[in-house]
Amino acid sequence: MAGKFKKCLAGVLALMLSASTANLSILYVSATDFIEELNAEIGSGDINKDGYVNSDDVGMIKELIGSTARSISSSEYSLYDVYKDDTIDVRDLMAVKQLADGKIPEKPENESSGKTVKLEVTDADCCPGEQVTVDINIIDWNQDINAVELYIDFDSSLSLANISCKGDYQYAIEENELKIFGLSTLKDVYRGTVATLTFDVPDTAYGDYDVKVKECSFYNENFQKFSPTTEVGLISADVTERPLYLAPSYVNSSSLRLSWSMPYCSGALEGYIVYRDGVEIARTSENLYYDENLENGKKYTYAVQAYGDDNYLSAKSKAITSMPQNPSISAITFPDNASVIGGKSTYVKCSLEKTVDASEYSLSYIDLQGEKQTIFTGNNLAFSTLMRAIFISI
Repeated sequence: MAGKFKKCLAGVLALMLSASTANLSILYVSATDFIEELNAEIGSGDINKDGYVNSDDVGMIKELIGSTARSISSSEYSLYDVYKDDTIDVRDLMAVKQLADGKIPEKPENESSGKTVKLEVTDADCCPGEQVTVDINIIDWNQDINAVELYIDFDSSLSLANISCKGDYQYAIEENELKIFGLSTLKDVYRGTVATLTFDVPDTAYGDYDVKVKECSFYNENFQKFSPTTEVGLISADVTERPLYLAPSYVNSSSLRLSWSMPYCSGALEGYIVYRDGVEIARTSENLYYDENLENGKKYTYAVQAYGDDNYLSAKSKAITSMPQNPSISAITFPDNASVIGGKSTYVKCSLEKTVDASEYSLSYIDLQGEKQTIFTGNNLAFSTLMRAIFISI
């Protein structure tokens, strides 16, 4: 084969010497044709059919492979199936890249290298409502890995918030299936972490959630396969030992109410420590706390920690931020959405944007003479909607 290739190149050189005015692009196509003849099992790699095999062709096949989380059948994109195995994947990408670099790829007689590569997904612990990260690692520093294609499946309860791929790797995702693929451009790119995945864990999470490699393919530069071994990663959502679901409510102009729950406690629970902006402000035996005398419009950060006998102290809850603000009326309506009041009395309905817990409240209106008229007053009431009758003197 090598001899035949030298003769072909000699033919090209002779053609260039005898016809110095020949179109160079035509000569390039002729050279590509010779390569095709020498490598009947590998396609030309000229995907965009412009007569050249270069970075444009590499970019096109990367884009196609990255368009879906699954492998692509060659029936519709036969020109992309450079490796000619009826599937478009990283082997085709590797073949096009080699052709673009002036190499002559060949399908090996034995596609198995007989070597093994270990792949793992790291474990992680977290609490409900938090973000957690896991790494996809190749645990092998000796193999000459040139192309990688991984299919990762994760629990549908998890939400993938971010993917950070290393080196020249890329990804595609569909629902809860993720594909990571690419070529190793540097000797240390494929060693260690391939990608880092960040997940949002739901507030209701409890137990273990799988992040596992369903399929993985590794190839050396001669297109030989490695036999992979994998380890499943577990995200363990631990709902014990810390207060959960901390949330503000009844947000008023200078106060708010905090509430939380404690599903399980291994110690002798006595109560909870409430923190505002990292400083302890109170201890309470209840699962709620009213914080008062706050500055209107200022943001405050809260966290809660359980404590008990024998110096028991849980981890702190997930921190939240809230801001006291004046109650805002979203709507005032009359029966049947009337805009005109008639008769001696009617009902008025006042709706607020958020629920308040008012120590005192009143609803007033301005009459035709410009005077303020109070409709009703009250105290110590948590509400978001008030319905009251008003009596009009005629």
